[in-house]
Amino acid sequence: MKKLLLILAAIVLLIVVGVGIFIATFDADRYRPQLVSQLEKAIGKPVKLERISLGWRGGVAVQLRGLAIYEDQAALHEPLIAIDSASAVVRLLPLLHKDVQISSVLLDHPHIHVSRDAQGVVTLTGLEAAASPAAASGQQAKVGKSAITFNIGSLKIASGTLHWTDAMASPPTDLSVQQVDVLLKNISLTQPIDIQARAALFSDEQNVRLVGRLQLPTTTHPAALDAVRLETDLSRLGAEKAASSLPSWQTLGLKSAPTGKLLVTIDHCVLDASGLAKLEVAIHLTDAKLAPAQLGGPIEHLTVEALAKPGHIDLTRGTADVAGGSITTTGTIDHLDTTPQMALQINLKELKLESLLPTPESNEPHLRGTLSGSFQGTGRGIAWPQLSQTLSGTGRLTLKDGAIVNLNILREVFQKLSIIPGVMKKLEARLPPEYQAKFQANNTVFLPIDAPMRVEGGALRFEQLPIGTDAFRLNGTGSIGFDGSLAMQWMLSIEPVLSDALIKSVKELQYLANTSGELEMPLVIQGQAPRVAVLPDLNYVSSRLIVPAAEDLLSKFLEKSLKKNAPSEPVPQPQ
Repeated sequence: MKKLLLILAAIVLLIVVGVGIFIATFDADRYRPQLVSQLEKAIGKPVKLERISLGWRGGVAVQLRGLAIYEDQAALHEPLIAIDSASAVVRLLPLLHKDVQISSVLLDHPHIHVSRDAQGVVTLTGLEAAASPAAASGQQAKVGKSAITFNIGSLKIASGTLHWTDAMASPPTDLSVQQVDVLLKNISLTQPIDIQARAALFSDEQNVRLVGRLQLPTTTHPAALDAVRLETDLSRLGAEKAASSLPSWQTLGLKSAPTGKLLVTIDHCVLDASGLAKLEVAIHLTDAKLAPAQLGGPIEHLTVEALAKPGHIDLTRGTADVAGGSITTTGTIDHLDTTPQMALQINLKELKLESLLPTPESNEPHLRGTLSGSFQGTGRGIAWPQLSQTLSGTGRLTLKDGAIVNLNILREVFQKLSIIPGVMKKLEARLPPEYQAKFQANNTVFLPIDAPMRVEGGALRFEQLPIGTDAFRLNGTGSIGFDGSLAMQWMLSIEPVLSDALIKSVKELQYLANTSGELEMPLVIQGQAPRVAVLPDLNYVSSRLIVPAAEDLLSKFLEKSLKKNAPSEPVPQPQ
């Protein structure tokens, strides 16, 4: 028995040595031209293959080096698919039963180029061949009259690159996803295949994770994806790399890289033309932070819930903390491939203007207060420079605890009444102290403001904008541009008690009083914030002052003339 075992062991050893010698001496590369020819016939594209070799790694290992698939002979500058090396380990014993069991397939450093031209045609050739039924695990092929079964245990992609170019996007996009690692286990035609993947997006390190299930295509149904989850941390995205790959990123005007957690999910997607046209992708952004250059402070705790379909996004809800208050929005976005068209409903709640607006220089006039409001309308574009010029709609704004800091409107008005000589000196000398304080104040403090508005042409436009203070009220129309421009036309009405004190100090002002005893005059506030000018209508003031003064002079002149020309009364004669 012992001798028999030794003989069997020797036979096994000889077989192993024989297989080893066969693998070491067999020139598999001589079959490379035939394999390339068969591949080109199968996919209808030019194929290049540098070398085929055999080895042993727990089974017969077949290795392909320098595999590349091209769009056509005229486009050999960048392949659709390029793989440094592809290897498959085949279990030896099942081969005796015509069962090709591939324990593992490794694709090392594959490079896949996916493109879309200006007409919207996506070039994805090669992936279809890789995922075709003939290449699937569990399939049977015939060699002569015998059926051979193919089974694949796992497929691994290591250090891959996905290159996406889009000539239809505006501006065109050139994006590369690096360090792509993919693992598919228990590959089967009848059961979903678990997918695990990691990749580096705008980063030198892997920062994107994907899991899901893949159903391979068969003769009866196309391929499909289920339960797909893609996750990334925005803080791990490189802003500089993103800006170089996506020109539209630069137009966002961010002062620093964004942060937040992004989750993208797909419940089910059939991987054919009909299924992709119905693709729905759920987008969940949580606890994000953005720092737009146009705002004085960051947008924090940004949360977005959206559902994306081809060319369309339903914004279910978006919330954020901004300038000590909050913003909520809902809406839709269409025409994603060209110039996005938005329809939005936005609500603002208690935003602090001093935190919302850019920080002013010392002593420069600026707004202060708590802003709330609503807006419903449309706009085109994603970046603020374009969106601000195309926003159109209606809404309402309210301002509490409002003030213009470092600008006293009342003082500015009377300082410019040059038609009344020395008006400010007279007021400073004659006004009671409690009224002088209103001219000496550094700020103009407003009563609560509530006004409807229109948004168009890059500005907020007000048909009626009533503003009140404890000393006067303003009523009129005007616009406030998103670029900081200001153009307001108001009627200034000073409250009666203060008007009376002003008239007593400067009697010429009586001609500016209305029937209610209020001094009133038109004025314009215009300029580019923070450099704004308060300009009373001097033509109006002149007309109100000159006409009554002329009437007084004429009346006195006529009265004097009548007295001069009147006959003297006869002197009584003595009796």
